[in-house]
Amino acid sequence: MGLKNELGNTYGYLTVIARAENTKEGRAQWLCRCKCGNEVIVLGKHLRSGNTKSCGCY
Repeated sequence: MGLKNELGNTYGYLTVIARAENTKEGRAQWLCRCKCGNEVIVLGKHLRSGNTKSCGCY
């Protein structure tokens, strides 16, 4: 299974702005900017599942 390009996608309050380093297990992570201005690194599967929608401000 190939890497899904999430750049520019928006999930809740988060907009994907860059690729982050994989987890130790090799899972894809993304750097996101929240609507409030904070940046947070989130697992791709958490973005797509709706599990993570903000930096924690919401």
